[in-house]
Amino acid sequence: MRRLFEVLFIVLLSMCSCSKNKSDYPFSQLSYDELDSLRNNDYTVSNRRVRSFIDSFRIAERDTDYIDVLTNCYYAERHPYLWINKWGTDLRCDTVLEWLANVNKLGLPEKKFYLKQIRQSLERVRNLDFDKTFTASRTMATLEYYLTKSYMRYSSGQRFGFVNPNKLFNRMDKVEKDSTNSPYKTLFDIPIDLVNKDFFIKALDCIQKAQVNTFMTAVQPTSSLYEKIYNTIQNTPQNSERYKVLIVNLERSRWRMHESEDKKYVVVNLPSQQLMAMEQGASTLNMNVCVGSPEHQTPMLTSRIAYLELNPYWIIPQSIVKRDIIKHVGDTAYFSSKRFKIVDRAVGNFISPLDVTSSMLLSNKYLVRQDKGEDNSLGRMIFRFPNPFSIYMHDTNEHDVFSQNWRTVSHGCIRLEKPFDLALFLLKDKDDIYIDRIRLALDMEPLTDEGHELKENHHTKKLKRCDFKPTIPLFVIYFTCYPDVSGKLTYYPDIYKYDEPIWIHLNAEK
Repeated sequence: MRRLFEVLFIVLLSMCSCSKNKSDYPFSQLSYDELDSLRNNDYTVSNRRVRSFIDSFRIAERDTDYIDVLTNCYYAERHPYLWINKWGTDLRCDTVLEWLANVNKLGLPEKKFYLKQIRQSLERVRNLDFDKTFTASRTMATLEYYLTKSYMRYSSGQRFGFVNPNKLFNRMDKVEKDSTNSPYKTLFDIPIDLVNKDFFIKALDCIQKAQVNTFMTAVQPTSSLYEKIYNTIQNTPQNSERYKVLIVNLERSRWRMHESEDKKYVVVNLPSQQLMAMEQGASTLNMNVCVGSPEHQTPMLTSRIAYLELNPYWIIPQSIVKRDIIKHVGDTAYFSSKRFKIVDRAVGNFISPLDVTSSMLLSNKYLVRQDKGEDNSLGRMIFRFPNPFSIYMHDTNEHDVFSQNWRTVSHGCIRLEKPFDLALFLLKDKDDIYIDRIRLALDMEPLTDEGHELKENHHTKKLKRCDFKPTIPLFVIYFTCYPDVSGKLTYYPDIYKYDEPIWIHLNAEK
């Protein structure tokens, strides 16, 4: 077939040349009709046709993911081809295929990366195997477009995740389920890197500089969690339930949402309903926690624990006032037994339950507050960290719940089994006298002689607040497969049913 192209090229070149001596022209007896017999449109590569086929591919896809949109814009704006040229293709295509050949090991469908189209097109180009259906122009267009698309999908997915958790979780659950106009709850509030145009441009540059393998190596996740889950997947049957759990959590590890450079930090994993206090990469404190119920999910977030408040009041959220307290308006015995006080926000005065109406309690002019003490719902300690949800970690007056397997009982806050131990972990300087001051504030016996002297001194003011300097990173995450304190990968219940939406998105062909 190459011989045919050479003959046709020589013939056309000779016909276009100028010669004064026409008797010397060797093809003077060759007609245009005879030249047409040498022509085969199936093997003709036309730039116009290649562009037309690429346009038809990108329009038919109807993509919405940002990386796909950037790819489509690249070709719509008629930028240079990346993989094909007048000599055909080169080994960069094989490099991409080698990486894509492993997507099954990641639990991802091959259709998502157009492996069949790319392999067939590459084979046709190298064997010059074209026909009226798969012409040279169409085959080259297929190879060009789908190689770019799969390369961008794979590299951006490995670097940032194939699922955007902001879009997925923050459009999942409405504040008021029976209202079509209700806004969605924010269930995911962790800053993560997202694919952007700079990443796309860098990926293009690596294609043009023949640095494809270097780039695809650089985008791979490097965390020990990703490696641990990935290795477990390779030894897990694909038809098992655990395989699905592993694939979903492998995706979560791509979001890189709790990688910390701090030597000391705190992790709360919602499905395990456990807190781990980490120092130098190892868990030095582990405890059970209570988290939000399925109706009041504790959001995934990251913050920094700023201070400890001792013996706090509980300002009851309006949602609880509306649901539970409003029906007890006028019942002084109820308010007394719960140690609830109604406070006028403007002047700070207490209002008798007999003088309060339902509409007053539902307004922003009044609040319901529970007094300090042992039976306060917040317990004796509350750990404050900035967040837009008005949630915190705190002690509780109901400790029996920590022995239960299911501890999804709160309205979103995190209840701690060992709040005093957490306070000691968070302190930078373990000063014995300062620790005794915390103990005294909690009505605990001091451990030092100086502490006993402070206890006997009636003029000693009890500590109300303990600041943590520097502040300590806090990660509230959601992994249904996560290492326990010994490092063993452990499976946990999907308490908020978040696994299935991730699984569906990962297996969508587009």
